[in-house]
Amino acid sequence: MSGKYKCRRLEGKVVIITAATAGIGLAIAERLGNEGAAVVISSRKADNVKQAVEQLREQGVQNVEGIVCHVGNAEHRERLVKFVSSMQVSI
Repeated sequence: MSGKYKCRRLEGKVVIITAATAGIGLAIAERLGNEGAAVVISSRKADNVKQAVEQLREQGVQNVEGIVCHVGNAEHRERLVKFVSSMQVSI
């Protein structure tokens, strides 16, 4: 079993967490990922997204992806939705 939590209630689900490269967003991503969710994190800066994905994987979250997305930008939101829609699990 990956992660440090025995609860796997979110297996087969995708969670999208925006502004998730630090603080509360990052903590939520870690917890939900450790409960079995496929985690998609986003932020405005590519370097922050890359670092956060690496950190989450080091903390036991195996199924995590990151994408640059400024939620105030319609094109970015559209790209995020297309990215998540291409994943083979339920949202």
